Amino acid sequence: MNSFWHSLQFRIPAVFTISLLLILLAIFAVFSIVGKTMLEKQAYKQVILSGQNIVSELMGRVEHAESLAIALANLGEILPTKDDYWKKLARHIIDHNGSNVIIAGGGLWPEPYKYNPDLERSSFFWGRDKTGKLKFYDNYNKKSGPGYHHEEWYVPVKYLKSVRSFWSKSYMDPYSQEPMITVTVPMKRDNQFFGVSTIDLKLMGLHQYLEKITRSFSGYAFAMDRSGRFISFPDYKLTKLRDSASSQNQFGAFGSIQELAKRVPGFKILANEIDRINDDHIQKAMQTGRFNKDIVELLDKNSYQINNDEAKLVTAIYSHSAGKDLEMHRARQVFLKKDTLLGEPAFAAVYEMPETFWKIVTVMPYSKAVEDSNAIYTNLLYSASIATYVFLIIIFFVIKAILVGPISNMLTELQELSEDAGPDKNNGEGRKFLTIPDKSELGELAQCFNQRSHKLFEVQDELRKSQDTLRLFSAHQDNVREEERKEIAREIHDELGQNLLALNMDLHWMNERLPKSDKSLLEKSKKMSQLIDSTIKTAREITSSLRPPLLDEAGLEAAIDWYVEDYEKRHGIKCLLSVEMGDSVHELCNTATVFRVFQEAMINIAKHSKASVVSITIVVANSILVLNISDNGVGITPRDLKAVGGFGILGMRERTQSCAGKITITGYPGEGTVVRLEIPVSGGGDI
Repeated sequence: MNSFWHSLQFRIPAVFTISLLLILLAIFAVFSIVGKTMLEKQAYKQVILSGQNIVSELMGRVEHAESLAIALANLGEILPTKDDYWKKLARHIIDHNGSNVIIAGGGLWPEPYKYNPDLERSSFFWGRDKTGKLKFYDNYNKKSGPGYHHEEWYVPVKYLKSVRSFWSKSYMDPYSQEPMITVTVPMKRDNQFFGVSTIDLKLMGLHQYLEKITRSFSGYAFAMDRSGRFISFPDYKLTKLRDSASSQNQFGAFGSIQELAKRVPGFKILANEIDRINDDHIQKAMQTGRFNKDIVELLDKNSYQINNDEAKLVTAIYSHSAGKDLEMHRARQVFLKKDTLLGEPAFAAVYEMPETFWKIVTVMPYSKAVEDSNAIYTNLLYSASIATYVFLIIIFFVIKAILVGPISNMLTELQELSEDAGPDKNNGEGRKFLTIPDKSELGELAQCFNQRSHKLFEVQDELRKSQDTLRLFSAHQDNVREEERKEIAREIHDELGQNLLALNMDLHWMNERLPKSDKSLLEKSKKMSQLIDSTIKTAREITSSLRPPLLDEAGLEAAIDWYVEDYEKRHGIKCLLSVEMGDSVHELCNTATVFRVFQEAMINIAKHSKASVVSITIVVANSILVLNISDNGVGITPRDLKAVGGFGILGMRERTQSCAGKITITGYPGEGTVVRLEIPVSGGGDI
């Protein structure tokens, strides 16, 4: 009888008391964790929404600039190669109404010697001067310098065949000191690369726009190009590498976030996130099989402004569908334990723009996210605690009334049934059932239990009968098969073998009396004799495979010795045989079973194991014959062991069970396989 401490009358109140305490603790924890998570989600949602608004604003400018570049490219593909046409029409497209606000310039840049076979450089570039008016510049056509066809905005479009438009790295306009980016569109004639068109996009006012959109949550935002070089930042002093006016190379007026992270460690986590985004692009391009290392080498080699790492990134993002892959451009959330500019924990979101692959980062202070929620959090926590306490008290009394009592009664009855069950009780069957207490769910449970128990008893009886019948039938079939083999082997040996031997002797007698001068007849007689010898040998092999004569004539040990010797010759697998049967060999009644299991195991080794050595031991101990076969092959897997009929395992088990024996097969991949047979020395009959 269980003590009171183990009864439901004690445990349920104890469980409810502990549950109350745990639930109260859980409420505190849930509100702390879930509430914090909800606040974080809301904060991230706000910073992501801000990033999306920024992206929408920038995409308007981007699409406008890209449409102008496409129009220029279309013009360059069809215009006659006359300077006046190219200058006037290009200027007309670039200087349309309102373009002076965001368009700094643009032009047409034919591939060397394509526009004029005698000229390497034939560009038509219009840029705005200090007053904002468009002016034609011929500087890029000078023979000095590497040439525009080696610029960072030109080379990728030439070699990346699938590019519709390409966006350069950010740089500083030498006149306005505004950040700027160039969009490039390829031109083709007769389906051949003819050059590019470009539009220079101003990012004037971007800093003020970012300040305005982040003012609502007291945070800040900044923008970077595809590789992490700043386009906009709240504190330009941190990001400037040098005075752009004195720089000969307009690329690099602003540093990258990776360079900033080296000087200001607080930005390292954001720099790492930018690197991960770019690494993801490269990895995805490699996985899709569209990452072309030859293109990387061409970009690195043909542009003095593109290094190997930049070439990999450009090749990756423009070689697959990253520009339209929403999953790749989904905002990434980052928690900053202490933001450098805000001086406190903050939520950040990194958003990548489609097509341009610019990175937009919005940052929101943690204090702003939680200041409006603390009061609500406290009130909800207090109310939830009171409601939970009252609810648990009510549930406790209800469960005690409708569950504890009936379950206790049912448990008592189950214990009585378990104690009374036995072969001498309940009509000698040892099968009793629960009393159905009522029509509630517990009553239905008892009824279902009784029905399942009754069906289980019936199935057990039928299964036991079926197993016994199947085992007897299998044993009978094996016995009949073995007798048939023995009879066929005897007939082949006694009839066919003897007839072939007699025929061979007659042929030999006839050969002795043939004229020595008839060589063809002698040769034919010799071949007939060889054929008869070969047939006799084959008949003996068939006889041995059906049932080795040694098994009946000399016993199990001699038959296994013969089989091992023949096995080594046939398969080239070394066999180590050890037999210690003593006088018990004369008492063994199941020699055929042992030999057939041994034979099947050896065949499996030759077919599947790839072993070079097999160890076989046969010993008799306590009237039990133990056959142990191990190899150094590839091993057997659990799946092979479970497979019905796999490797002849089912047949080996059936033979063993019919003789009241036991067989175990163990092995692991790469460690070989061990087959162990245990069978009584006497009894069971020979099969």
